[in-house]
Amino acid sequence: MQTWKISHRLMAGFGLVVLVLLGMSVFSVLTARGIDGALTANATQNAVIQRAAINFRGSAHDRSIAVRDVVLAPTEEARKKEVEAIARLADFYAKSAAQLDDVLKSASQVPPEVGPMVQSLKDIEARTVATTAKVVALMQAGDRAGAEALQWAEAKPQYEQWLAAANKLIDYEEARIIANSQLANKDASQFTGVMLSITL
Repeated sequence: MQTWKISHRLMAGFGLVVLVLLGMSVFSVLTARGIDGALTANATQNAVIQRAAINFRGSAHDRSIAVRDVVLAPTEEARKKEVEAIARLADFYAKSAAQLDDVLKSASQVPPEVGPMVQSLKDIEARTVATTAKVVALMQAGDRAGAEALQWAEAKPQYEQWLAAANKLIDYEEARIIANSQLANKDASQFTGVMLSITL
């Protein structure tokens, strides 16, 4: 290289700088995409699914109390209020379920574990809603003993399964959110270290 002309040395030095800058640009773009992908997945998919699951759990929990109070209500008016509460909670659940379906349909990539968990929620919801309707119907027909028996034999364990299914989805999405956040933090930390090394 010592035999090179000054112009050749300048061109080589300039070329090296350009290559370093190109390398920095490519690395920056790739790192930014990784961080953006992780945070976007959290904001547009994971957090939305988790919020829907939390809404499911809240609705199921409050309905389990309401159906119990339908049986324990001292007056017809009190029983009517609990039945109305069950209907409101079901409507709230349905809205959250519609939002969840929209997210799952529009998402480009959904982990294969999510589908079975959502289907499990739908299955236990259908069974529990049907049992709840039977309990209410028995009370409205004046069969308190039958309603109490059905509540303890079927409604109570079904509500427990429903809550467990909602908690399973909540925990799964929480783990995904944490993993993506850790990935974004790791990429950002590595990016800083690489940029400082290149600068030096």
